[in-house]
Amino acid sequence: MGLVTYGIMALQKLPVIVAALTGIGTVMAFHELGHFMFGKLFDVHIPHFSIGMGPKLLSKKWGETTFSLSLIPVGAYVEADNDPITAGSPNRTISAKSYPQKMIIVSAGIIFNLILAYLILVGLSLTGVPSNPILMQNNSYSLEKVLPDSAAQKAGMLPGDKILSLHGVDVSKNVHLLLKTIAELPDQNTTIKIERSGQELELPICIGSKTVKGKKCGNLGVQFSFPPMPPVSFGAAWIQAGKLTYRLLTDTFKGIGQSLTKRSAQNFVGPLMMISLTVDSAGQGLSLFLLFLAFISVGLAALNAIPLAVLDGGHALAYTLS
Repeated sequence: MGLVTYGIMALQKLPVIVAALTGIGTVMAFHELGHFMFGKLFDVHIPHFSIGMGPKLLSKKWGETTFSLSLIPVGAYVEADNDPITAGSPNRTISAKSYPQKMIIVSAGIIFNLILAYLILVGLSLTGVPSNPILMQNNSYSLEKVLPDSAAQKAGMLPGDKILSLHGVDVSKNVHLLLKTIAELPDQNTTIKIERSGQELELPICIGSKTVKGKKCGNLGVQFSFPPMPPVSFGAAWIQAGKLTYRLLTDTFKGIGQSLTKRSAQNFVGPLMMISLTVDSAGQGLSLFLLFLAFISVGLAALNAIPLAVLDGGHALAYTLS
């Protein structure tokens, strides 16, 4: 494949990439907007509000704050002044504010991200939440595709089949348990119980294998389909969105906790992977793209709650200990 072909492919995907980057930038800018609004509410001098990275495209001063927009719409920051000289008064620095005011300013970004995710999920609840593996309706799933020459195909599994149990483990409502069970059975003979057209079948199967990070893991060779959530009424949408936001937040904290306890970054999504996944979702329709932005917004809120120096949680801890 030549350079020209790659160039044409990149140009074809350019609108989707721009949309994805803009979406991520919007989530981050909304986070900083929370800090900005509550900083202004408590009369903190805020000289800069910047969105994006790289060369500046626009820069405009409104009041005492200079607002900037850079070429790459990813990342944002708000500068809260802590110098009494540039702030114009010692009382306008963030360090001069009361402890409750500091904590509100610091946590406002987290709150705004949760509000953004909640509002997105309200809108999606009204139109229908698209199919996804994270917010599965009733935890149900089925096979969407059986890969050629895979363990599933050799066992006689077909698209549309629902897996009820594997190796004696009930996995009918838990796709994560299914994947864990598969991973623990590389190249092993066992049985799998499925539901096909209302009938239960038990099939003998030899689980395949693949090597992941030097470790041999089981592989079934299938792709899953998850039912979408149907639209609900206006009143029910606000309730459902609250439940979904809470579920996303708790699942994110669980993932972060597992990563920390196992001393592994496996459950974290790095910036490049986040951009890649957002590009993919942007190319699959507006609803899925918005849903992924809600995931990112909740993830950003949870990540910032961690008490590390560069995060909001770290600033909150510093103010608490000072």
